[in-house]
Amino acid sequence: MEGAAQPRSEDVALPAAADATKLSVGPERDNDQNDDQNDEQLMSLVELALDMPAAEREPYLQEACAGNAELLSRARHYVEAEQRMRGFMLEPLFEMGQPENPFAAGNLIDNRFRIIGEVARGGMGIVYDAYDERLDRRIAIKCAKRGFRKRLSPEVRNASEISHPNVCKIFEMHTATLPEGQLDFITMEFLEGETLAERLEHGPLLAEEADLIARQLCSGLAQAHRTQVIHGDLKSNNIILTKTAKGATRAVITDFGLARRPQSSLPAVQSGTMGGTPDYMAPELWRGEKASVASDIYALGVILYELACGRRPFSQEALPSNQASSPASKPSGTKSAGRPFEKTHGKPPAAHPQWDRILARCLDPDPAKRFEDADDIVKTLVPARPKRNYALAAVGIAVGILASAVLGTVAYQRMATAADPIQSIRLAMLPFTADAAIAASFSQGVLLDTGDRLAHVGYKGGRTRLTVIPLTEALKNTVLGPEKAKDALGATHSLSGTLRQLDGRVLLHAILTDSNTHATLKELDGNYASNELDQIPVAMAGMVTGTLHLPALSVAAAAAVSPAAYSDWAQGVAIFRANPGNVDTALNLLEHAVAADPRSPLTHARLAEARLIKYHNTADSNWWNLARTSLKQAEQLNPDIALVRSVSANLNQQAGNSDQAEADLKRALELEPMNGDYWRQLGTVYGQKHPVEADAAFRKAIELQPEYFRNYGELGSFYMDSYSFEKAVEQFKKMVDAAPGLPEAHFGLARPYLAMDDYPNAERESRRAMELRENSNAVHNLAVLLSLQNRLQEAVPYFQKALDLGPPPDNKYLLYLNFGSAYRRLGDRANAQGMYLKAQKYAHELLNRNALDPKVHARLAFVEAQLGNDDDARSRTLTALSLARSDMNVRWIAIQTYDALRDGDSAIDLLKDAPDQFLRRVNLYPELAGLKKNPRFTELLTLRHLQKEN
Repeated sequence: MEGAAQPRSEDVALPAAADATKLSVGPERDNDQNDDQNDEQLMSLVELALDMPAAEREPYLQEACAGNAELLSRARHYVEAEQRMRGFMLEPLFEMGQPENPFAAGNLIDNRFRIIGEVARGGMGIVYDAYDERLDRRIAIKCAKRGFRKRLSPEVRNASEISHPNVCKIFEMHTATLPEGQLDFITMEFLEGETLAERLEHGPLLAEEADLIARQLCSGLAQAHRTQVIHGDLKSNNIILTKTAKGATRAVITDFGLARRPQSSLPAVQSGTMGGTPDYMAPELWRGEKASVASDIYALGVILYELACGRRPFSQEALPSNQASSPASKPSGTKSAGRPFEKTHGKPPAAHPQWDRILARCLDPDPAKRFEDADDIVKTLVPARPKRNYALAAVGIAVGILASAVLGTVAYQRMATAADPIQSIRLAMLPFTADAAIAASFSQGVLLDTGDRLAHVGYKGGRTRLTVIPLTEALKNTVLGPEKAKDALGATHSLSGTLRQLDGRVLLHAILTDSNTHATLKELDGNYASNELDQIPVAMAGMVTGTLHLPALSVAAAAAVSPAAYSDWAQGVAIFRANPGNVDTALNLLEHAVAADPRSPLTHARLAEARLIKYHNTADSNWWNLARTSLKQAEQLNPDIALVRSVSANLNQQAGNSDQAEADLKRALELEPMNGDYWRQLGTVYGQKHPVEADAAFRKAIELQPEYFRNYGELGSFYMDSYSFEKAVEQFKKMVDAAPGLPEAHFGLARPYLAMDDYPNAERESRRAMELRENSNAVHNLAVLLSLQNRLQEAVPYFQKALDLGPPPDNKYLLYLNFGSAYRRLGDRANAQGMYLKAQKYAHELLNRNALDPKVHARLAFVEAQLGNDDDARSRTLTALSLARSDMNVRWIAIQTYDALRDGDSAIDLLKDAPDQFLRRVNLYPELAGLKKNPRFTELLTLRHLQKEN
């Protein structure tokens, strides 16, 4: 064939790495490692020179070799030989016969991926828009262009390990069989938008947008480097600007074309047609050195320069001479005139006063003087955030005799930037889709188990802390998919997926999603036999820890019950945690689990929990004894497990033995000191008896689980009980900030506003809660608020609607109590008495389950006073105060009861050591008119320097 004459052996130069005798370059080298490094530098110089026009090769080599005559001689020798041999020396990377356009629209690849069309092609790859018919989602497919087929694998092997919303997610590598042979391709996240280069062609960005993109790029590149991956060809054309589901800008780094480890022996040749894009290449790359973190930082500096002023730092040659050093805008896509290796690699021209110092360091010719990582750039670029005077949190219970309903509590994140001292990951466990052959309780049990295992993951002094938002929160708030996880639960990430049964085996498909961008970070497929089901939560937990770079599961966290017992155990736990009213089914399953695995303390501990719930539901003391028996059996097997100690604390607290409950939790925290759930439980045990310790325990939970709404709600409720309403507002505002779509957050914030008589704000938050989810508690809350404003005619229909919607069992007595008080104030004694009688009935039912609940005793005492049962009212008030005299809510209800009994002196005795805030509330409360006529009350106000209200 013409032009393909067989070369003579003396004309063929072997690549340096294959030389039988290596020549010394520069100072004498001591070992083979130095030989390899110098040979890599040599071959990089050769490849870079060969990518230039022939006339520019010699000047480039002379400058790049910087006076090293031997290096120049060897490089020149290879280049000349290659010119003579017309590319024969360099290994041909293309496979003959394979098409340049391997796929066409409509093709079904690998029986799974439907090609929609070609969307882009770069220096070495082609990207297609495609649809994954198995996973029902849009994706992108990338395959190498002819001539670069051998450069695809490193991209998959290295870049696929990066999981970050600002890095294009690579899923996996596949192989297609074509008529011409096999072709590897990768599937990746589909990004719809424009490149940063295209965006800059329209002119410089606004400062706010430039700052946002800069922070996101630094965050994504920092994660790549933490994963030990170098990009190697970072440029504005490799950055896609897309939009999140809420319309926010998301900058995504793409095309890790030759992504590599920093220690890789590959030379510094990137994915463009030459060794990177000239304007973005660090000076050391022009000298043939390997790509590194430092060279990526240099390229990032060029991009930041473009963000600051709309042009590249060393492209003056293309500008008119009178603008060569001006920060005026230049279209980003303009190519530099002249030879790229002649660029000035000194101090860059001024771009913007806020950015110049940072840019100068990024673009320093000396790699050692650049920022060590992209995290450091953000710390310098972005001013420290002012501390917010509010944060995020949960739930509520009634504030007084006309307080709102007792509400159940509910639990990267605002876009985590490298400037954050601690990265808070809040992972929501979402319901899986299961086919008819898989019990919903099994699916839920597996997810609860996965969450429990992940709760063991400590944070060992790193910058990342994990909070698990359990499945029960998602079920309670009807969060069925990742799109609602952020607003409704404050989640930064979510775990969702499917479970199917096929031929007696369980097929798992789990998906880890970023809640800010809705990008899929990782997927897991598994196929499990019936005796392997206990491995499902271990695998899912491992996917989470691996993808998010968290500590691996400990042996204790990975351990579980035996395979024979696992299915019953998981289902039983799911049922009593998600639906305590169906505890009988859970008891049956857990008893089977204990029989199948009697040697596991976990089976006995969970059975103890279920039996305790049965006791609460029935008030049958036999169930209390059975719960204690199961706990003792767990302790006989291993008392020193955190779960066992937590269950023991629960039983002891229910029995009124708070000292032993405290000791149990302290031991649990010795075993798992980073478990925020146990710290929060300890704060509840301390309560108002030990307010300083309780406050510290709640704050420790917040420290360990940043921005987890449940912690803020519990602390806010603690402040409510101590009548520190301003502090409660602060905590409940944090709850709303953390989970703005969570109704309970708005209920919680309404509570202190209500206690402070800030009715407009209380009503605003109550109505917002109803907009998010109308249920009995929400409607009850609004009815109470209207009653306190004397809008009684408006309140009555809401009370009735709350009854029609079905109040929770523990809240029913309070709803009837408040409804009765509304009728009483309207002068409707008949309806008032009917409501009070029902409140009396349901309060007695609660006390049959828990005879030591001081709030129920106190409220029942008030009901008895309204029904004319004065002796019972006095007796129950004394019982409530003996159980919890320091609880200001109990004291508040007792004062109202004494006022109804016309016993002002007993009421004032309870006010003597009350805080000023408490006295102010009594002074403002219209229902206590009789008390306020007592001269002793006037004296007390005078002593406290408080103004009496008429």
